[in-house]
Amino acid sequence: MTKKSSGKTTSTVSKGRMVEHIVAQMHSHPNVKVERNVRLPTIDGSRRKREIDVLLTVEILGYQNRWAIECKNEEASIGSPKVDAFCGKLDDVGIPQQNGIYVSASGYTTGAIRRASAARIQTFTLKNLASEDVSNKILAVY
Repeated sequence: MTKKSSGKTTSTVSKGRMVEHIVAQMHSHPNVKVERNVRLPTIDGSRRKREIDVLLTVEILGYQNRWAIECKNEEASIGSPKVDAFCGKLDDVGIPQQNGIYVSASGYTTGAIRRASAARIQTFTLKNLASEDVSNKILAVY
């Protein structure tokens, strides 16, 4: 799926990658390992892997802690089915749901907020990504 804007074609995937890039840069810190598009094995013993958009790993007092961030840059607000899918992904790879963070450029429905809150997933909205200035600067990185 693509969207035509100002003579440029931007795919849904590349729009999502823009959010991933911003989120990864926001979490860049010397003591935090920041990885994008990491494919983690599921804990059920199968050979399946699930992709985490941004994975943060930090060691605290000798214990490794991981946070998974789901990034979306879609036209419509994120609904509860997408939050449910993220909960399932976290369960599949063994990351506690309370270590899940959801970042959207379009906000959330009331149901999605309720579902995320029940799972203790933090939700954030990136504002003003539609501005040509931001999009052009970030897309130039790719």
